[in-house]
Amino acid sequence: DHAFVPCPNEIKSPAEKLPTLPMAVAMEIICEAATTLLPGKVVCGLKDISNKRWICLTETHPEKGLLIAAQVAGEEAGGEIGVACSIVMEEAPSDVCLTGTVLLADYYSPLAEPPPIEAAPKATQIFDNIEPKQLYRPGGLYHGPCFQGLEAILKTSDVGVEALLTVPPVQGFFAGPGGRSMLL
Repeated sequence: DHAFVPCPNEIKSPAEKLPTLPMAVAMEIICEAATTLLPGKVVCGLKDISNKRWICLTETHPEKGLLIAAQVAGEEAGGEIGVACSIVMEEAPSDVCLTGTVLLADYYSPLAEPPPIEAAPKATQIFDNIEPKQLYRPGGLYHGPCFQGLEAILKTSDVGVEALLTVPPVQGFFAGPGGRSMLL
């Protein structure tokens, strides 16, 4: 559940509380599919991501299989190559789970400076900052240790949040026996 606070049982049925594949993992799956089409290219972005349904991971509602499709869509305005991707249910191909475009390039581009939070509308209320570890407690954000990239919350207000996010290392993260990929 994507909730910052525990959800009372009367609000959600038990079927709505089943474990699901995190959206970040689904996006990693399409990134890996895209890179198999253009070996040597690196993922430099994602766009038009639409998560249309949860992918259930329980024994009582197991997903029979997923079909991952990837097709080169062409060159983007910034010179990247777009690969249109989708994840659908194998037993019902019209049951789309996730769609999006993976952007590939020869190398990673230097990061641009993000706009300062002062460029946002003026805050009418400033909130106390929360320690990220408090958010990852039981009953908070459900991300496991490998997905806990929130390092610091710098500013919070009624119009936005400024935070420091880190990218955990993914080299070998999805590797199975013998170093082969577990996803594709």
